[in-house]
Amino acid sequence: MKMAIQADKKYINSVFYILNEIKKPLLFNPSHKQIVEYRFYFTPRPPEVGFTEEKQLIQLFKNKKIIVQVDEPDEVEIGKPGSKNYQVYLLYRFKVSDKFNDFYDHYHRIQSVTENYCWFNNDTFSLTLHDDSVKSISFDTERGTRQMLTLFQTIIEHWKKNGDKPITGGEIVKAMAKFGSKIDQIQLKNIISNVRNKKIKPAGLENKIQINYSRKTCGWTVNINR
Repeated sequence: MKMAIQADKKYINSVFYILNEIKKPLLFNPSHKQIVEYRFYFTPRPPEVGFTEEKQLIQLFKNKKIIVQVDEPDEVEIGKPGSKNYQVYLLYRFKVSDKFNDFYDHYHRIQSVTENYCWFNNDTFSLTLHDDSVKSISFDTERGTRQMLTLFQTIIEHWKKNGDKPITGGEIVKAMAKFGSKIDQIQLKNIISNVRNKKIKPAGLENKIQINYSRKTCGWTVNINR
């Protein structure tokens, strides 16, 4: 089982490495209009992904229409063979399709969970920030009520699987009932308010974890900004 988990983690990290290398030019030079250059290195190899894996994943992205190859790649050689700065790579040009951002966001969430930047441990939720510090929220209470914990678990699990897609109040109530917390939608608003004001805010995470309601979708979303 441990080997399977490690294999899954390597695959996810490899996928996200390539997607991130495609994403960077779009962020730093949006004038490219969805045309990006991608360097497939022969030497030196990036440690994040193997030669064969990178080749297979690029082909997978093309098959899924995530990217479209514009023309044949150019082979580029920099420096003298044997020197410290010697590089050889294929320079691809890809057109990024409309599917790319959703695909990128999907794997970003998966990698985030795989890399354990947020997790539950019994009654405690922990979040690793970008400076590598860890902030935690304890849902342990003297009265032993678990409504705030089960509500927060429900919306976090929904976020991990569905990202920005809202979860309705009815869906939250139904999911909480499976944890043994039976509430109605009137109680739901009060519990969410308590999670914000009695748990998230005292932990100093009010700017990092935001739970919002959208009248347009009649649903709740959670946003985690590390």
